Parts: sequence; C-alpha cells; structure tokens
Amino acid sequence: MVKPQSPRRLWRVVLVVSLCLNLALIGMIAGAAFSGKAMGGPPSRVSFGLGPVTDALDRDDRRAIAREVRGRMGNRVARRADMQSLVDVLIADPFDPDALHDLIRSQSQQAAEVVSSAQAAFVMRVNNMTPDQRAALAQRITKGRRR
Repeated sequence: MVKPQSPRRLWRVVLVVSLCLNLALIGMIAGAAFSGKAMGGPPSRVSFGLGPVTDALDRDDRRAIAREVRGRMGNRVARRADMQSLVDVLIADPFDPDALHDLIRSQSQQAAEVVSSAQAAFVMRVNNMTPDQRAALAQRITKGRRR
C-alpha cells in the first residue's frame, strides 16, 4: 500500500514542477529569439542581462554579441540532452525532488554563464568603438530611457 503524501510535500512538488516548466518556457523563448526562427529572420535583439542597453545597440552590434554568446553556449545536442534530463526527472516514478533541484541548479549556472558571456561581449564591443560611436550609443540609451 502506498502511503499518501503530506499536503506540504505535495505543494513543494507542485511548486518545483511549476518552476521547471517556467524555466523550460524561458529557455524555449530565448532559443527562438537567438535562432531567428521566431519571426523567420535574424535575431532582433539580445538581452541576456543587458536590459534597456540592448535596445540602444545597432543591428550589427546585437548580431556580433549574439554570435559571441552562441559560440560560448555549447552545442545544441548538449542543450537537448539537458532538456531531456529535465523531462526524465519530471516523469520518474518515484519522483526525486533532489534530482530536480540539482538539475535546476545546474541549468541556472549555465544561464548565469550565458549572461556573463553577453556582458563580456558587450564590453568588448564597446571597447572597440570610437569615442563618437560610444557617444551615439549613450545618446540612444538616454533617448530610450525617456520612452
């Protein structure tokens, strides 16, 4: 006979599963934006921790940063394997919340590395700008903040 789970444990499992699904959705949206397949064209923007600065970048700068980040993200096969691991943990019986927690922690670290890569690529891109280009970027950021 299977012992029923306590309501507290059940809510914990529900919250963890909800978090995983939210992370998966964010990953799919980011993947679609990076691949350019969401709108059938090249990526329109890269955010990854750059916030409103992203909107101020011109198309070439955004693309250069996206290429740099994409090069550091690893291959698609590894990302698909990570997503399959998530699916496997979610459907496992009995459910192992510790395995799910470890997987989420690992994926969070990977996401932090992507943000760090985007920020480093942005700094490198700005470092290669002329003073006039940096001034123009600053002006576009200021203009964007007013909106």
